[in-house]
Amino acid sequence: RNGVIGTLHLTAGQSATSPLERLEVIGNGGNVVVENASRLIYYRPGSFRGKGDIGREETFIGADATAPIIWEPEFSLGQLYNKAIFLQGYVGAVRYFAEQILTNTPPKLGNLVDVLHMMILFDKIRAGKENDYIEVY
Repeated sequence: RNGVIGTLHLTAGQSATSPLERLEVIGNGGNVVVENASRLIYYRPGSFRGKGDIGREETFIGADATAPIIWEPEFSLGQLYNKAIFLQGYVGAVRYFAEQILTNTPPKLGNLVDVLHMMILFDKIRAGKENDYIEVY
């Protein structure tokens, strides 16, 4: 009950050419958008378009100090972060598995209790009403 609001949209009607995975986190005057785990846009607080004169502005370009910042891979470079294993989010799992092999330690496996926690969370989100708080645990 700290004032944080979360919204989850599970859509099926969007365009097939739109990003399949999109996360947006909105904060106090700023927000971050991640699309397809390969493009991050940071819309900084305090930003505005032009000088702020509504209806009289000649440009949509704001000040450099508050302009959005965009990060995305440079695909022409042969860097590890451009590989599909990184972009699709698998590198953490593969690294963990390799470290367990190198240290001769059995990997921690998920179990039905983990699945139960995921299903409880999913059911609470699905059954939630607009503007209601969801008590997770």
